Amino acid sequence: MIVRRMKQLALAAIRATAVLSGSLVHGPNAAERAKPYRIENGVVDADAFTGYLRYQGTCYWCHGEDGAGSSFAPSLVDSLKMLNRDQFREIVINGGINNGRTNLPTSDVFVMPGFRTNPNIMCFLDDIHAYLKGGSDRVIARGRPEHGPVTQVVEARGDACLGFGS
Repeated sequence: MIVRRMKQLALAAIRATAVLSGSLVHGPNAAERAKPYRIENGVVDADAFTGYLRYQGTCYWCHGEDGAGSSFAPSLVDSLKMLNRDQFREIVINGGINNGRTNLPTSDVFVMPGFRTNPNIMCFLDDIHAYLKGGSDRVIARGRPEHGPVTQVVEARGDACLGFGS
């Protein structure tokens, strides 16, 4: 617990130093580059669309359609208003047990299994985060998003992670 907190503080110090030195903020579009999704003319990028597909295949069953929550599990689009990417990843990878932890958006007790051994989640975790973050930011609407072409590069990256192909 202490080691984890020390790592968090060290990472925060590195980020603060980078921001103050200007290395993370460069140009007027720095905020846009920091978003995990890209949307042009209402069309989501292939990564966020891949996240939608993977979310619907696994996460939907507990967290409901479009991450809106259910009687069984919390809304992920609401949770991502408070959780950063690293916190989201930690919960998905290691499972979520909230017994009064203040860094999570609810005081309810919930238990979620860790998905660290599930390649259908781990290979696409950043894509799932991008899709849900877009919903949380209210720039990706509910339902199947209109999307750009899923390129061979995107498909090859997923296939390589899953162990398909040469």
